[in-house]
Amino acid sequence: MVEWIMTLGARNRLVSLVLLILITLGLVSGLPNLQIDTSYDSLISENDPGWPGYRETVAEFGSDNTTIIYIRDTDLWTEDKLLAIEDTVVALESLDAVENVESLFSVLNIRDKAGFLDMGQIMYETPFEQEEIDKARENALYSPLVRDNFISKDGTTTAINVTIQRDRRDPKFNLEFHDAVEEAIAPLREELGAVFQVGPPRLNVEIERGMFADMQVLSPISTLILITSIIFFLRTSSAAVIPIATSLLSVAWTFGFMGHFGLPLTLLTAIVPSLVIVIGSTEDTHLLSAYLQGLDDEKDRRRAIRYMAKHVGLPIFITSFTTAIGFGSNALNDIPLIRDFAFATAFAMIANLVCTVLIVPLLLTVIGPKQSKLAPEGERPKGIIGALVLMFINLVENHGKVVMIVTASVVVVFAFFATTIKVSNDPLSYFRGAHPIVEDANQLHEKLSGMQVFYLTLKSEREDAFLEPEFLKQAEETVAFLREQRVYDKVISLPDHLALVNREMNGADPAFHTVPDQRPLVEQYMLMFQRDDLERYISADNRRTNIVVRHNLSESSELNAQLARVEAYLARTLDEDITYQFSGENLMINRAAESLFGGQVSSLAVLLVVIFVIIAVLFTSPLAGLVSLVPNAFPVIMNFGLMGMLDIPLNPGTATVAAIAIGIAIDDTTHLFTRYNDECRNNPDHQLAVRETLWSEAVPVISTSVSLALGFGIMMFSNFAIVAQFGALAALTMIYAMLADLLLTPIILRRLRLVGIWDVLKLHLAQDVVRNSPIFRDMSQGQIKKAVLLSEVCDVDAGTEVIREGQRDSNMYVVLEGEFEALQDRGGATATLGVMTAGEAFGEIGYLGDADRTATIRAKSAGKLLALDAEQVSRALRFYPRIASRLNHNISRVLASRLIAIETRAQVGESN
Repeated sequence: MVEWIMTLGARNRLVSLVLLILITLGLVSGLPNLQIDTSYDSLISENDPGWPGYRETVAEFGSDNTTIIYIRDTDLWTEDKLLAIEDTVVALESLDAVENVESLFSVLNIRDKAGFLDMGQIMYETPFEQEEIDKARENALYSPLVRDNFISKDGTTTAINVTIQRDRRDPKFNLEFHDAVEEAIAPLREELGAVFQVGPPRLNVEIERGMFADMQVLSPISTLILITSIIFFLRTSSAAVIPIATSLLSVAWTFGFMGHFGLPLTLLTAIVPSLVIVIGSTEDTHLLSAYLQGLDDEKDRRRAIRYMAKHVGLPIFITSFTTAIGFGSNALNDIPLIRDFAFATAFAMIANLVCTVLIVPLLLTVIGPKQSKLAPEGERPKGIIGALVLMFINLVENHGKVVMIVTASVVVVFAFFATTIKVSNDPLSYFRGAHPIVEDANQLHEKLSGMQVFYLTLKSEREDAFLEPEFLKQAEETVAFLREQRVYDKVISLPDHLALVNREMNGADPAFHTVPDQRPLVEQYMLMFQRDDLERYISADNRRTNIVVRHNLSESSELNAQLARVEAYLARTLDEDITYQFSGENLMINRAAESLFGGQVSSLAVLLVVIFVIIAVLFTSPLAGLVSLVPNAFPVIMNFGLMGMLDIPLNPGTATVAAIAIGIAIDDTTHLFTRYNDECRNNPDHQLAVRETLWSEAVPVISTSVSLALGFGIMMFSNFAIVAQFGALAALTMIYAMLADLLLTPIILRRLRLVGIWDVLKLHLAQDVVRNSPIFRDMSQGQIKKAVLLSEVCDVDAGTEVIREGQRDSNMYVVLEGEFEALQDRGGATATLGVMTAGEAFGEIGYLGDADRTATIRAKSAGKLLALDAEQVSRALRFYPRIASRLNHNISRVLASRLIAIETRAQVGESN
């Protein structure tokens, strides 16, 4: 069936072409619907338990989505420059979706003035007199609510905070709002030294720009690598166009699929073209390598295509599905960014399979090479790969134990480092350290306060709870604790406002910089503020107070550790009438990072189970399934260990590497298992079968691994740190996988005998063998077929002497087809002792060890024999214990009955 499908393109080129056109038209029609999504929403799980509380907090205290306009000038406090800032504030206030604009022109000046409290704004508008400007500067630097928030300590830097309510349904909102802000602040750049915006809109825009820059650069380079590797390893240039055709069509199909099913173009799905080119080409390389091996002196393309389909057709299907499962297993993750990537890439792998099946045979009939420079089948490859193969074979055959001990030691070390991995999901960390937005965010953090914001809300069911000094004191102590941690840039709360008023009402005495002890005084101070001044810090019913925290923590594990400290503090200090709640997009993104661990475990577990089942079914043994996991678990452990060593965090990019690595690594394992199975059918010597397996598969395994490593390695030049980390880790993992497949897998195969399910299905045995053979008594037909396939089957011509009387050997035989006669020399005359047909056995005594043969067995007609040697049976059936047990039991019964018969005849002879 598989061979029929794989040769369809060669047999029916018109049918294949029509199918390609129809599928292409159906899928690419979805391209106009393809959307771009670089918003925070794709980083947050829809199931995050913080969503209800977040929405409630935002509705009560305002949005945490803040764009900060950073303005720095050594001569900031002049009329012209302040006027420019004021004009910008007015322009920003007029923008749609703007909820609030805070600046030096809106913040309060809470200060004692000769015994009177000044509660006005620092500046209502730009003063015309320099003396008034200098006074405004002094007031701004004096206020702890303004300092490090809207003005730097040296007075050279200020900020405009623009809070927005984003329309989550509008995919163009971030881009449009970013451009509107850029237009509003453009005049400032003409007047002041440094001006820029930071915040979610700019972050999203920078991601989008970087995505398209990556696609324009990385995809062509990946294509060039693909062409170069094929020419270098396969020594043919005419076939290089084939993987290009399959890759480009697969990419078009995938993007069309994404448009049809609403999967957006994101930071991760943007690398799909490079992945398809790199990964999809590996199967084309296996096919082209088999095609070149199948060429003969007649240069028959169609014969070579049939050879290709027969030898690698089934592994191509298996590996394409396992690769798709590897990518698709990431769909178990709660983060939409990773889940969309999983669906898109899983489809891409299946699309590439379909393209490969339809295009490769079709194009090979037209432009396929007619001669091959590769080593013929059954011979060691030439050149560099030949030298590498020789080295691998030497290690496998002569140093297998050393290799396994070294591997185990390395695994232990790397497994230890894997336990030290940290997680990170901060969008800012997606960029490289030298990226302008990272530098701008760091500059904002150094001069003012970080761009990250979250809320800590204290709640009580008591009426007007946060007008009570005892409750306010607890909030004040919480704020003090947060500041003591020295990791948060700015913490502002209702107690801060009340404490400042209390201090200034008491002659600016620092001893009074605390919440007043009496409720009437609290209520009096509250009346001094406008509702707009405090709406971010206390609810209308006074039962909830909000603490606004700004920070620059980008590593999720670090932020989680800090939040855990705060929670522990709150648990032991808050009154039982007070509860608390953390909220903010920043925190939900951070929590999503923690789900990366769970998602990673689930993905790997599902993938390993699927691979175990596939291999166990294909090779009809659960132990074969377990064995196949060894070389595929090795690169995963190495990957996580390296991450721990180099302090590379688990993020949306690196979290996908392990599952993808297994999905790809199993490709070569399956090809090796399948080829080894074929070699064993033709060669009873397992050691030689392993060697010829390496000879046959070395070129495609090494070439695809190197191509994959180079292709993934190109991603290190991405604009994004997480894509670069993904590329570097994936590239190294491909090398680990190659080493595992060329060292660990052969060492394991030397002790393993496989039976493919397709061999079991194809094998036809005479019914007499199944029904009547005492050797196969009480065994199912499937077990009998496996026993036959795991043993040596000999074709025998008529007249051939299988056993010669008087010679010694250690085999017993079961007749599968034909007739065999037993002959014995009796004083120079040959006597016929009997004729054996299908199902009967002879030479049983040899199964116990070398024995002198008492009769000659000669083929009366052409037939087939199953040769059984005790040592070979034990080795071949070690992974099929039930079959081995039943077979040995039946052989023992046959031997016992024959020995009894011999003894009986001897006793009869003596009595006579």
